[in-house]
Amino acid sequence: MTSHHQEVLTSLVARYEILVSIQDRIVEHDRRFGLASEVDEGLLERLFDSLGKARIAARSAKSPVFRSLHSY
Repeated sequence: MTSHHQEVLTSLVARYEILVSIQDRIVEHDRRFGLASEVDEGLLERLFDSLGKARIAARSAKSPVFRSLHSY
């Protein structure tokens, strides 16, 4: 895995973290005012799941085993 790919994955994780944070604030705000939306909560859940997958990919890209498997 090239350092460019690692940078892209790191950037992706950072962006997902920002999106999850923003969406979480939206959901919490709406809940406080009794405006909870299944759509907003569903989006938060999907973003959180995607963040987890992005973190796994980023960690895997940094591991020596991953790099050796993809260096061919």
